[in-house]
Amino acid sequence: MNMNLERDVEFILFKPEGYKYADTIFYEIENELNLQVAATKGRDIPYYLTREKADEHYYMHRGKPFHHLNLDNLTSGRVIASVVLGEDALPKVIKKAGYWDRSEAEKGTWRERFGDKKEIHKNAIHRADTPSDVKRETSLHFSREELVGKLPTIVYQYIFGI
Repeated sequence: MNMNLERDVEFILFKPEGYKYADTIFYEIENELNLQVAATKGRDIPYYLTREKADEHYYMHRGKPFHHLNLDNLTSGRVIASVVLGEDALPKVIKKAGYWDRSEAEKGTWRERFGDKKEIHKNAIHRADTPSDVKRETSLHFSREELVGKLPTIVYQYIFGI
C-alpha cells in the first residue's frame, strides 16, 4: 500500500447532535469520497466523553469564552470516533465537513446540513485539521489495542509514533 500518511489519514468525531447522522455521513465517506471508514468507536457500543477527555480534545480552546460550551456539548450524549483512510482523506473530509459555523458553511456540507441552526458550537462533527491533529486525536480516543488489525501497519505506526 502506497500511502501519503500526511494526506491519506483523517480523524472524525461525531458530536452528540451529529450522532444520528453517522450512517448517512459514513455512506457519503465511502460512496462519494471513495474513502474507507477503517475504525469506529461508539457506533455499536456507546461511547461517552468525560469532561476531562473533552477538555483534552479541545485543549487548543482553553481560556476562550466558548470553551465551556464545547465541553458541555461533547459531554451531553453519545459520540462516535472514527478513522478514515484513502487517497486525500484529510483534504476531502475537511472540504465535505464545511466551515465550523453552519450559517457560513458551503451548501451540501455536513455542517451545513446537520449542524444546529441556533448554536454554532453544535456543528455535528469535529474533524482533524492537520496531520499532527489526526495523530493526537486518534490516540486520544483509541487505545493501541482498539486499532490493532483495523489499520494497516504503516498507519498504526504513524498514529502511535512507533
